[in-house]
Amino acid sequence: PVNRYRINDEVKNIFPPRLLKQYQFLPVDRIGRVMSVVAGSLLTPDILSELEQMAGARILVYVGKQSDINSLIDAEYTAPEREAAVEEDEESLSSLGNMLLGE
Repeated sequence: PVNRYRINDEVKNIFPPRLLKQYQFLPVDRIGRVMSVVAGSLLTPDILSELEQMAGARILVYVGKQSDINSLIDAEYTAPEREAAVEEDEESLSSLGNMLLGE
């Protein structure tokens, strides 16, 4: 299953999260000029060409379950963004609380 993969840090930030969600794929690893990705939907030749240009490597596609891929995208890419947003909200609330309390 896809959720057992650990995404190699070298490939993690090559593609923007919106592209991962749009095309339903995850980069997993890169060895030389070959990048392995797991896809939950069909990657057309045009999409593959676009991804290969972005990665500067040939793309080797493995098939995975969309639900697993979406879960991993959320865990690996959007969780830190959500945590940062929550921290900003907490800081804003703390500032507001301090203003209300006159601190």
